[in-house]
Amino acid sequence: MNELRIYYIRYPFLAALLYTIPTAIFLFNTAYQNIWILYIGNILFCAMVLWALVHFNHKLRDEASLPSMLMVGLKITLFGLIIASIFCFILLAIKYWVFNVHPAAMPENSLLDQSPSQAGHEKSGELLTTLFTNTVVINAVLGGLVAAFGASVAKKNQKTEKGKTMY
Repeated sequence: MNELRIYYIRYPFLAALLYTIPTAIFLFNTAYQNIWILYIGNILFCAMVLWALVHFNHKLRDEASLPSMLMVGLKITLFGLIIASIFCFILLAIKYWVFNVHPAAMPENSLLDQSPSQAGHEKSGELLTTLFTNTVVINAVLGGLVAAFGASVAKKNQKTEKGKTMY
């Protein structure tokens, strides 16, 4: 059981760190055409969740049950979201502290100056909205999908869902 705690500390931390690196690059170069950098962070986050599931199954000698792997994947996703949100909050605080300006008064807080007309007229707070959406919503949805699909794909005996149950 102690080794299972390592999965809930190490892999969510690594997933959040891999997500935070492209996010930091995006935060210090905010422009509409750079939003794709956030999606690279989402992909890296999901890749780490999948790697954690594969490694978890391997540690149990490929005998982990399907519900056990699903729960481990969902917990890693949840803890990774919490850690990534904290990291992004720290990055935003550093950005605003270095520039010594209130976030609402910063010109790059209206993130999408070059956004298409479908984005609407109100552009205040788009940096925070975009960052929140990518950090929490997209990572939660993709992490949940990776946990569900990864649990079934990494399982060696696909004929049954039985195996060792560990949460």
